[in-house]
Amino acid sequence: MSDDKQDLKGKKVFIVEDDVFFANMISDKVIREGGVLIHAPTGEEAVAMVPQNVPDIVVLDLLLPGKIDGFKVLEILKADPALKDIPVIIVSNLSQPEDIDRGMRLGAFHYLVKASVTPAEIIEQLANTLKSGVRMS
Repeated sequence: MSDDKQDLKGKKVFIVEDDVFFANMISDKVIREGGVLIHAPTGEEAVAMVPQNVPDIVVLDLLLPGKIDGFKVLEILKADPALKDIPVIIVSNLSQPEDIDRGMRLGAFHYLVKASVTPAEIIEQLANTLKSGVRMS
């Protein structure tokens, strides 16, 4: 177990990810670290579920099936006064500078490229963000 176990213990981590294998890898690590996991595989499900399950942090993919992509999910979350301060970490295969810039402009706390990061590094980023006590404004 990592040294960050206490940082995830009891924290609600909302994962918006349609790739089942990737979602399961992250979910297993969150649960092992003591976190409470909430998962939505589509943008539509995410925007419906987040207000009823307000998380401590969101892990957001950008390429999602359906009509609401990750960018739109981020816009919706940041437009809601009750949800706008929740830190969002984008974890996506989109690695172009314009995609990263757009995600950060829309209010993401951090942007990780899937091909360049391990599940352990994602968990470490979650723990570090939660440990910092950051709340977006």
